[in-house]
Amino acid sequence: MSQKYLKLLYLIDLLFFLFIVFGNLFLFFHKQKSSSIKSISPKMMNSFSPSSPSRFTLPNTTFGDLIKKNRNPQSTPAPLVLESPTSPPIKIKTLVIALLGDSMIQTMYQASYLQTLLETTLPGYSVKILNFGIGSTNIEQGLARLPQVFGSNPDIIVVESFAYNIGSMEVSHHRQILKEIVSSIFIEKKKVVILATIAPNSKVFAKGTEEINFTDETRAQATDKIKEVLEETTKFAQEENLPLADAYHSSLDQNGEGKVVYIDEADHLHPSSLGHRLVGQKIANTISKIILN
Repeated sequence: MSQKYLKLLYLIDLLFFLFIVFGNLFLFFHKQKSSSIKSISPKMMNSFSPSSPSRFTLPNTTFGDLIKKNRNPQSTPAPLVLESPTSPPIKIKTLVIALLGDSMIQTMYQASYLQTLLETTLPGYSVKILNFGIGSTNIEQGLARLPQVFGSNPDIIVVESFAYNIGSMEVSHHRQILKEIVSSIFIEKKKVVILATIAPNSKVFAKGTEEINFTDETRAQATDKIKEVLEETTKFAQEENLPLADAYHSSLDQNGEGKVVYIDEADHLHPSSLGHRLVGQKIANTISKIILN
């Protein structure tokens, strides 16, 4: 056998030996790796500690399991119904006010501002104003109209002074008739308010009214008589402890004359728009006290 052939056999043996060695090493390390994975128990896999970030916990119950557990399979959940809060309906009461007087009342017409004032002050009330004012009538004629007023079934009757139509009537007689009116209202079991209307002004009284021709002297005499009746009207209400709407004293200036701002600039007799509103405010304030007290 030649020297060359022997070297070849030697090389083959060496390669075979190396193959066997490295092959065994490969199988050894592969086996060790598999063994280390299998050595980790399920208990260890399910444990978790904050100090061991490599460990984690697998939940035993899923969200699906939780939903199934709390759901009744035989019924579907009722839909959520949101009920809006409801407040009890406001009860509306009707308040009927009758105004009895001469043209100082008549020119108030339906007195919508008085109605607005009362409904603002008295929420829950629907106010109706009935105007029984007739121009150029005195207090005796007002007494005669009471049955008509009662027929409208008012809750409150406002009795104006009729001072501007006192004429030649004695003030004491005027007071007596006013007392009869109040007594009749009480017999009908109605509430009453006494109204003292705005004060006249002796400098301009009735100027511009064609059917009235006053001299300066007679104009002063007429206004003095009207003021006397208005004073007596307020005194009567106070002495009889009756509700009083006093526009008279509120409309006087520092000289004891009626403020011209409250007097109609055309006839210088009836209330102006501001005058009617002053009267309406006084009536509303007085009626509100009656209802609220």
